[in-house]
Amino acid sequence: MDTKQRARAHELINEGKAIFQMYGDERLPPDETRRAQQILAELQALNDDDALKEGVKAMDRYHNEPASPMIHPSAGARGDGGKGESIGAQFVKSPACLSFDPAARRGPSSGFSTKALLDSATGWAPESVRTGRVEPAVSRPLNVLDIVGQGTTSQAAVVYMEETTATNLAAEVAEGAEKVESTLAFTERTASVRTIATVLPVTNQLLEDVQACSAYVDQRLAYFVKARLDGQLLVGDGVAPNLMGLCNVVGVQSQAKGADPTPDAVAKAADLVRVNGGYDADCVVFHPNDWQAVRLLRTADGIYIWGSPADAAPASIWGLRVVISSAITEGTALVGAFRQACQLFVRSDMAIAISDSHDDYFAKNKSLLRCEMRAAFAIYRPTAFCKVSGV
Repeated sequence: MDTKQRARAHELINEGKAIFQMYGDERLPPDETRRAQQILAELQALNDDDALKEGVKAMDRYHNEPASPMIHPSAGARGDGGKGESIGAQFVKSPACLSFDPAARRGPSSGFSTKALLDSATGWAPESVRTGRVEPAVSRPLNVLDIVGQGTTSQAAVVYMEETTATNLAAEVAEGAEKVESTLAFTERTASVRTIATVLPVTNQLLEDVQACSAYVDQRLAYFVKARLDGQLLVGDGVAPNLMGLCNVVGVQSQAKGADPTPDAVAKAADLVRVNGGYDADCVVFHPNDWQAVRLLRTADGIYIWGSPADAAPASIWGLRVVISSAITEGTALVGAFRQACQLFVRSDMAIAISDSHDDYFAKNKSLLRCEMRAAFAIYRPTAFCKVSGV
């Protein structure tokens, strides 16, 4: 502000003080109110000093006070702590206003201490409405269920016959000579139906008040059961009530990677399946980390064997479909004839039930959700599978 502007600001301040002093505690008449507002507007246009602006705001607050101010029980008749003076009157009499010095470019500051600040903490926080999306926890894909044979049963177990002896002594014989006898023998095998289940307690109010809750919970519980089944098909130990998994069944073949590249070890395992298992392998199951090592294999001059990083990786090796599953033990791959040499039989498909009869749930308005299925896994020919270790 130059000298002329400072002088004008001084004039306006003095005129404003005179108006407030003339009327004291009384409310300003309309004409004087308009003039005071004009003074405030001109001061704000002339001056950019923060301290002076605070003083101007204090004067402005006087004009914005309600005609009948709210009275605190501990205050005087005007609600000013018993002093009997309006805020405007207190301002013009305050040392800050009286000490205004235009020459020093030092404006007045309000002489009043602020009370409680109204902000989002002391008032209320802004409202935020959820989008409706629920992001589930990290869940692995259920890939093994897609590659095994499927079936149903109405029994408590799947019973089948396995040809355990097959001696073929067919040969050419001379005229009139005795023919050689071949041998066949069978063994009864049983795959027991097992129950895979889980429960979840939930309040009735949540199920009633959140429309999507019931459907979401049902979907997640069904996934939990299927994920357990998916893993059991690979690594179940067969000890009741577990299913017997392909990696642990007696008779499954093995091929150590050793010094071979992983693709070579897989090729050797596929040959074992063909020779000793009598089936052509159709899939190989890799842990994600193990398949990553295969995907990144390069030639001596740096060319990626499984294709450019700019292209989608071919999900096959030696013509076998590659299935990625974190359910298999890292460092082990499984090659086999999944469609022909094993079969999953479902006794009872996925079912979800709800009850409040558990414990004291009825009295507490709670319910127990139960999700379960029953299935048996028959591994017809264990030698049709081969584990590759050390990949």
